[in-house]
Amino acid sequence: MAAGYAPQYEESPLGTPRLSAVKSSIDRLLRAHEPYPALVFNVHETVVAMNDAARRLMAGASPELLTPPINLMRLALHPQGLSQYVVNKAEMRAQMLARLHRQMVNSGSEKLMKLYDEVANYPHVPGPEGNGGGGEEVLSCLIVHKHNTELRLFSTVTTFGAATDITVAELSLEMFHPADARTADALKAAAVQDMSAQMPAPIGV
Repeated sequence: MAAGYAPQYEESPLGTPRLSAVKSSIDRLLRAHEPYPALVFNVHETVVAMNDAARRLMAGASPELLTPPINLMRLALHPQGLSQYVVNKAEMRAQMLARLHRQMVNSGSEKLMKLYDEVANYPHVPGPEGNGGGGEEVLSCLIVHKHNTELRLFSTVTTFGAATDITVAELSLEMFHPADARTADALKAAAVQDMSAQMPAPIGV
């Protein structure tokens, strides 16, 4: 900096006033996607925001894995994390590790290398890597046993275009969508139940 070689882009914490418009957009997208899960994570797979549906999906994981900063790879692949509820474990594990490996290679990040070594060595149960859908799916699904049923979810990942701040450029928004009507109904019912549980009890006369 003193020599005149200032970085091309700034890097600001997400909570700073400079990024208030970005944070507002993220919050709005997360709320709008309810009752379906959505979360935002950075280049190190650290979750920076999530909606209530995502919290419900992650419920039951080890408290240690849900203590901020939450790492998405650890949460997904650890035996005491979301993995314990996943039906197609082998497929999910292969996809997550492949994604992390690509990020590790492309960035050359030592932090991601250590994370990859850690999560790749978690105990796991080998199994078929197909999606269990009989070849009918057009998208690979995450199959999770939650809310007393089997949820089938596919996801989309969104990034910010033409970002001029490193923090924003490294953010990704992953939104999970129901792959069938049963999943949609179960997620809607879970949201209603959660809302009812949070409502204060009526005051007796």
